[in-house]
Amino acid sequence: LKPMQDAMLDVLEKAPTHCMFILTTTYPQKLSKALRDRCVGFEVLPLTDDEMYDVLVGVLDKEQADVPDDILDKIIGVAQGCSRKALELLDKVIDLDVKDMKSVSMQLDDEETIAKDLFDALISKKDWKTIAKIIKTITVEPSSLMTYSFEPSGLNTKCRGPSPSGS
Repeated sequence: LKPMQDAMLDVLEKAPTHCMFILTTTYPQKLSKALRDRCVGFEVLPLTDDEMYDVLVGVLDKEQADVPDDILDKIIGVAQGCSRKALELLDKVIDLDVKDMKSVSMQLDDEETIAKDLFDALISKKDWKTIAKIIKTITVEPSSLMTYSFEPSGLNTKCRGPSPSGS
């Protein structure tokens, strides 16, 4: 990652003054300090459920596809305003029959449960044996669990990105 960022830094420094670059990331904290110092950050707020529904229905119209509303509602609930996450989930189901869509929907429920169980075990400093048992239940790409964040009130799925305070 560092060699790519160094190369991008070189491009930014040598670009003519009339050139502007738009860099997007859901993980700004992974950018080098040198690269971040040359950027202006803008936080993009999550979409509302209605906006998310409109985005998904727009894609379905363009793709001439149909996904039942209960599956769209599940996608919207899991994505929590993150359009990228919603579009990734829609892509997983758009070409499936309804039965298989329901199966994917159930898998999303399982991901949430596993992520919450793992979080709870880590926060409460459970022993390694307990944590390992939870980890062994993961049947999806482990990186898919990274999109879950937790608050004392329970599980919330959010886009990754800077907090409103910029930290």
